[in-house]
Amino acid sequence: MSKYKFQLFSVTVFFIYVFLLYFHFGYIDKIGFGGDAGLYMEYSRRVFDPSSDPIMFRPFFYLYGNLSQKIFGFNDYAIKISDLILFGLNGYLTFIISKKIIRNSFLSLIPTLLYFSNPVVNLMATAQITTMLSTFLVLIFIIFFF
Repeated sequence: MSKYKFQLFSVTVFFIYVFLLYFHFGYIDKIGFGGDAGLYMEYSRRVFDPSSDPIMFRPFFYLYGNLSQKIFGFNDYAIKISDLILFGLNGYLTFIISKKIIRNSFLSLIPTLLYFSNPVVNLMATAQITTMLSTFLVLIFIIFFF
């Protein structure tokens, strides 16, 4: 049984994420961009266009936006759906980091549940800003360099 404990708790994290997706899909159907998101989408669409001027003060976000638009199309949902995917990946990476530190699979669910239940994180999961991408890159950095 101890051989499969990590997979069991990973599946638990996945089901918690699927449960939270039910609530997030209620907020994802808002049409239109809030704040500067319209500019971000337009800039990310022009990243690889040689005729446009290079506006690269957020290169990772523009590349991320360009990839989201290639996968989901140029619409209101491209960044939102990608942010929801990163929301789940961030929760799983939080579980992996806490598993490395605590060395107990059951107790490692506590930081993951705190991450998933944080209202600010849940708000940012459907916002079209760089929060989920920045969190993902920081968590990847922590996993690979610590």
